[in-house]
Amino acid sequence: MSSRFTISGLGLNASDSTATRVGWQIAQRVEYIVNQVARQKAGAPADEIAQELHGRLRRMGVVPNVRELNEYADRISNLPAG
Repeated sequence: MSSRFTISGLGLNASDSTATRVGWQIAQRVEYIVNQVARQKAGAPADEIAQELHGRLRRMGVVPNVRELNEYADRISNLPAG
């Protein structure tokens, strides 16, 4: 299963010279964790997925945006269980 999520709302673009190094690191961490959880928890309840995402992101030093976190959780819960 190849699940790839894009990170919207961060305003980061490879051609944007104003993007900060920290912003890129945060975006990469979020993408890494979301993809990991999507592979492991596809089809699980959204609340369980949101809790897992929150815990993993906090351990990586990222303060998650609750609205985006819930959106990711909803999308992952709708994926077919693998």
